[in-house]
Amino acid sequence: MAKIPEENTPKAWHRYFGIECNNLGWNLSVATRSPDQDQQLLDIAHASSLHWNELGTEQNGMRATMLLAEGILAHAAKLCGRDQLHKDMYSQANATLAKIKSQEDREIVEATFAHVPAP
Repeated sequence: MAKIPEENTPKAWHRYFGIECNNLGWNLSVATRSPDQDQQLLDIAHASSLHWNELGTEQNGMRATMLLAEGILAHAAKLCGRDQLHKDMYSQANATLAKIKSQEDREIVEATFAHVPAP
């Protein structure tokens, strides 16, 4: 859990909620989820993106985008029968995954990506 900000500023609270949403989202992303938890992941991913876009680093933004991708794109394409889109997105995700330099960051994303159905 992130430390509650001592400074009562928008920047401090964006950081606090960015961390909280990011952590909650990644925990959900590697879990077997119910439909309600899928919706929660999507909501958390949007919130994470909003907060990190206010003050985060490029890496923070990338992680928020990966949560959104997990919650929306690959699963939606597969469920809607858009097989080619799903295949293309899966391939792009694999290529992006290979570019992550930090082993720790790559392992975090790989744990989430393992839940995306392969084409």
